[in-house]
Amino acid sequence: MLAFPAPCVPSPMLAFQRSSGQRLLSADRRDQASRDRLLRRVRQEFREMPCLRLTDTQSARLFGLSAPVCGRVLKSLVGEGTLWTGVDGRYGLRER
Repeated sequence: MLAFPAPCVPSPMLAFQRSSGQRLLSADRRDQASRDRLLRRVRQEFREMPCLRLTDTQSARLFGLSAPVCGRVLKSLVGEGTLWTGVDGRYGLRER
């Protein structure tokens, strides 16, 4: 059986722009509403599955994000106290 790569799914933090007739995919860091929606979505996934423990790579794949964007999201959630990072580098929901 042949394995095909998973389709690239752009994150809500990315915006399409036109430049000299080409279609580009670029990060839109000024869109606070999109960033808030993304943080809320990732936060909710961890809350729905409290035993979920993911690495950076697993998180990026699950949420359909690029590694840098996912890293920033996870760091934000650790900073606000929603997630924590274990000694194994996996992220999990912080118990309240």
